Amino acid sequence: MSDATVSAEVSRPASRAGKFFKWLLIVALLLAIVAVLFWLIWDAGAKRRLEAARQDLRSQGYATTIEEFVDSLELPADSVNAAIELKAAAGMIDLETEAWSAVNGARHLPTLSHEPAIEVDVDYPENFATWEQIERLLAENAAAFEALEGVDAKLRPSVDAVQADFGINWANPPNGLAVNIHLPDLNTQRSLANLHRFAILLRAHRGEHDQLARPLLRMLGIADAVDASHYMLVGHLVAMGIDALAADTIIRITPMLDIGDGAGQKTRNQVEMLIALLLDDAPRRRGWGGAMRGEVLFQQNSIDSMSKGGSINFDGSQSAMSRLTKPIIRDNGTLMAEMMPPLAKAAEAQSWPVARDKIDFDATYGEIETSHRYYLAAILLPTLNRAAAHFRNRTDRRLAATALAIAIYRSDNDGQLPPTLEALVPDYLPAVPRDPMAVDAPLAYDADRALLWSVGTNNLDDGGDASPAPSRDSSDRGTGPHDWASLDVVIPLTPEAVAKLLARDESVPGRSRRRDAFSSSIRPGFASGAVSDDHVPCANSKSSYTAELIAIWRLRWVSSPGKPVVTQQTTSLFTGSAKAQLDWLPLWPNAAGEACGP
Repeated sequence: MSDATVSAEVSRPASRAGKFFKWLLIVALLLAIVAVLFWLIWDAGAKRRLEAARQDLRSQGYATTIEEFVDSLELPADSVNAAIELKAAAGMIDLETEAWSAVNGARHLPTLSHEPAIEVDVDYPENFATWEQIERLLAENAAAFEALEGVDAKLRPSVDAVQADFGINWANPPNGLAVNIHLPDLNTQRSLANLHRFAILLRAHRGEHDQLARPLLRMLGIADAVDASHYMLVGHLVAMGIDALAADTIIRITPMLDIGDGAGQKTRNQVEMLIALLLDDAPRRRGWGGAMRGEVLFQQNSIDSMSKGGSINFDGSQSAMSRLTKPIIRDNGTLMAEMMPPLAKAAEAQSWPVARDKIDFDATYGEIETSHRYYLAAILLPTLNRAAAHFRNRTDRRLAATALAIAIYRSDNDGQLPPTLEALVPDYLPAVPRDPMAVDAPLAYDADRALLWSVGTNNLDDGGDASPAPSRDSSDRGTGPHDWASLDVVIPLTPEAVAKLLARDESVPGRSRRRDAFSSSIRPGFASGAVSDDHVPCANSKSSYTAELIAIWRLRWVSSPGKPVVTQQTTSLFTGSAKAQLDWLPLWPNAAGEACGP
């Protein structure tokens, strides 16, 4: 065989291999072109769907960009801006004094005269605040009360609606992201509300009932100012928390309330003013609407950032994965844009069961929870508990208002309770308040047992049963005589009813006495469920890294940079870049009122 023949035989396999790889390359190139075309078509469709959904949002008055949002704001003039005095007063509170630490850090506040005394644990005396410590705390912060002298004219009921501007920088958030907007006044206003709470309890303890109305009105005004100005769900939650704190304080002092025109008595006119404010749902309806506007902005601004390559850390960095998953990101934005308006309208319903049944929440949220495609919507959408908290807040306010009306009736009728709630109409109440947690029923009442109640979270009337509900956990434990972890949310109306309810509560195995929950360290909101167990993962949570991050992002709004306030217990929950961001966090309590981070 010649050399030429051998060479031809050798080159023939090489030629076949070359042709194979050539065709393989062509096929791969064609597949890549098809994939790119498919991605472009997919992305174009996702972009078109998102823009259509956003156009629908705009037609309903929602802003989808920071520029649109800023243009929609109507900031008040200084003459009616309640935030001026509220910020100044909150800035004067000295949070570093021994008295503030002792009272605010105590697990239990001292009892009032009609409440059974708490036995102080000699091994942990720091858990029990004293009236002397509260007196010293109030004396040290007298300047904060003086700074509020000009605010009463700006707070209801002298105006139709509280107007406030806390100077939040909406136009230029860090990295152009709404998620990075700081809301530092939420913590300080919460402290200001707590300061008023301490003043109310001390004055009630001293029998100075004629001095109770002003701080109570201010507490409700602080809640209105926070709700009217923050336009984010976290601001609405804090406002509802302050509401719950005020309502809980009213419920606690009502059994001993002395109403009349004599020295040291709370005047009927003052009580009627409080009743009217508590029954007015308009401020929280507006606040919920504003919060939903802010949530829409937060969601769509985040979608824009990520679809342009922004990192999931929302720190201004770029991510190649975000660019590749742009159609999925945009579809998440579309889903959220479609879901938010119905969620916003939930507040218009007369009760939580009605609101829940109007929209098929379970089907939509079920799809989000079971589909990896909607991972961003699962993080950014408010949970159902947020809407439920709105109605629980409304319940707290109506229970407090009705308890006050019964107190006026009792004062007018030689200590006798009204036989029915209908007997309060029209002299004490304009109408019997409906129960926001029932399908279609008024608040329940039993004159013989001196109890007022709502059906609570199971939406069933259990006859004023304050036993712990099997389906609830301790995160709903109230900060006062009424308890959202019970079958019914029960309000005792006389000192005897308070003693009986608390004594019964102690007899239930594994249940702590509700009077032991009178603690200023518990943040406002736990009584009404405004801050529920899913608000932040606690020490025993098994949240995913993404859930941990979003808890950080959402809670960093209410803190100031560079102030690490998270305990070692909480820090152990986080790793990597999530742990690196802990210095942004405020200190939140767990169900027991103990320090707990996100």
